[in-house]
Amino acid sequence: MIQLYVNGNIHTFNQISPFVESVVVKNGRFIDSGSTEEMLLHWGRLDNRVIDLNGKTVTPGLTDSHLHLSGIASNYLNLDLTGVTSREKLLSRVKQQADTLPHQNWVIGRGWDENLFIDGGIPTIQELDYVAPHTPLFLSRICGHAFLVNSKALEKAGYHPRISVPEGGSIELDQHTHQPTGLLLEKASLLIEKHIPKQSDDEINKP
Repeated sequence: MIQLYVNGNIHTFNQISPFVESVVVKNGRFIDSGSTEEMLLHWGRLDNRVIDLNGKTVTPGLTDSHLHLSGIASNYLNLDLTGVTSREKLLSRVKQQADTLPHQNWVIGRGWDENLFIDGGIPTIQELDYVAPHTPLFLSRICGHAFLVNSKALEKAGYHPRISVPEGGSIELDQHTHQPTGLLLEKASLLIEKHIPKQSDDEINKP
């Protein structure tokens, strides 16, 4: 069946005719557009459905790619872990980065996704400490809602068992030792982020 949408304020995104009153749709595709009078004249047969928009605004379907542009930019400034396919590779990349920095300088990374790891789940804090014993780590998951840190980062943040965690966040603890596993969720990241030095203009603009 063909559907006619009439009496609307319809955005076409066509420079020649950016606004029309009426469109004709067949099998989910626009096949004609113009004034209400024109479309009813050509397509207004009894077996076609006419839908009166009563002046409402209509736009084509919009696809939201949900980009976080600042996060994408940070991938070029920091350690990009997007697409890493194993825990071993993640740890190797972190170690390589940490070994190039003076002690106490932060390794900031983003983009890891444990669903891609072929050798198990999320790295433990012990593994993170092993590859970066003197370098604080802050590694954001690809979603931006989970974070990996090592003991040095927790030390910088002044972590203790009774630390006040921001509402809506959590520090994941080992069920046996009740010590941090290195995984922070949601707003718990604020405990760490506020201790990360701001990058200088020279660091941001480096080639």
